[in-house]
Amino acid sequence: MFIAFHWRNLEQLWYDYERNGILYRIASLIDIATGLIYFGLVLRFLYYFPSIDNPLPDMFLSALGLSVLSRLMIHRFPRTNTPGAYSEAKVDLLVHLVMSLLTAVGVTLLTAVYLWFASV
Repeated sequence: MFIAFHWRNLEQLWYDYERNGILYRIASLIDIATGLIYFGLVLRFLYYFPSIDNPLPDMFLSALGLSVLSRLMIHRFPRTNTPGAYSEAKVDLLVHLVMSLLTAVGVTLLTAVYLWFASV
């Protein structure tokens, strides 16, 4: 939403980001607030973890959300106005999404192994 609001004037946004201006600080605060809210929801999920019948889908979504939020921060929005930068940004986005997905799958598998050993 923040990027979409500034989409027509990305030059000003990048200029502000390079100098740690007010837009950069606002984006950083949005990142921190979003991360803390999501982290709070994950902690709530972990608190109720023993009472959930099938916690694996919830664990997958929790790990995926935390991984995506930690990798794709608004205040790290890449420059796309130089030659080849847009292609690099697309590749970086794809790599971040794949790595986030692999992280979530790994955490879910570890949770499944833990639950299996706990039930034995």
